[in-house]
Amino acid sequence: MTSVEPGSDKTASDPKAEATDNISDAERELYGAALFLQLACAGAAGTTQRSIRQIITTAGMQARMQAVSTWLTSGARPVAALLAGALGTWLGVRPALTAGTLLLLVPLVVLARSSIRALQQMPNSPGTTLPSPPAARTAAPTVPTAACTDDGQHDRSLGGDAS
Repeated sequence: MTSVEPGSDKTASDPKAEATDNISDAERELYGAALFLQLACAGAAGTTQRSIRQIITTAGMQARMQAVSTWLTSGARPVAALLAGALGTWLGVRPALTAGTLLLLVPLVVLARSSIRALQQMPNSPGTTLPSPPAARTAAPTVPTAACTDDGQHDRSLGGDAS
């Protein structure tokens, strides 16, 4: 290994750094195309997943379903990053990237085995109806009145004595 003077633009030769510089332009283009394809498919899958979830979920459960979906996807990211870092440290960068690439096939297998593949059109919405907006109502809203109770057990006077 060569020594480097402080403040110099040169870096010490590192076998790992030199190994990553040996990537050809064709490999870089392949990696770029694969990343683009993966991101495009992820965007399309997310849009389709949200559309189907919104159609089959009742109106009262929409927010809960969105919250669960967000919690699962957001919560999985730090765990996946920790596992990827551990795998990269344990096996090395290339085997970790290969394992990550192979793990991208898991959703494809799950989707291929699910009944969603046979879906030709969007399913019907659940049979619940939303309440009409206030402007469309013809009758005035009912206002609850105070209930009169003759409760001898509790004194409602300001003094508080129950005599």
